Amino acid sequence: GLHQPLMGYYFPTSDALFSTIVTLLIEDLRKASVEAIERGSRDPKKALQEYIRAPMQWSKERPEYASLLTFFYYLASHRSMFKEMNNLIRKTGRERLVLLLYRYQEAYSFRLKRGWTIEALATAVQTQITGAAIHAVTETSNPDETAALCQATIHALLDSTFVKQ
Repeated sequence: GLHQPLMGYYFPTSDALFSTIVTLLIEDLRKASVEAIERGSRDPKKALQEYIRAPMQWSKERPEYASLLTFFYYLASHRSMFKEMNNLIRKTGRERLVLLLYRYQEAYSFRLKRGWTIEALATAVQTQITGAAIHAVTETSNPDETAALCQATIHALLDSTFVKQ
């Protein structure tokens, strides 16, 4: 184990320790998400499906990590340091989704309905994924079922925002 004085040297506050832990967790989740996109890289619809499934699969394989990430969301709701971290994490995820949605739009010759932007759609999709991931950790023992429900919801959202050109 790590001696308490050494722990205090490297992590002067519990927030500093937890910030480091979250950074490592997010990097692990990011890696799983990028690998998921690569698995479906030839087909934008499959890439999006794999990307949606990735957080639920990650939660299933690493439930202790997912629980810590849920606690991070709690901290982000009222501590500025964690809110800033969350904003950066979410921004990066939305940028990844924007690229996926542009590929999806081009591959299937869709255009967005009036009032929608790819960025707004990426935010809506990201919100669904986050909610489903939290659901998978806190309410269900079947992340695959949660992923399927999340995919159905997102595909309904895509169907309501994209129209064939």
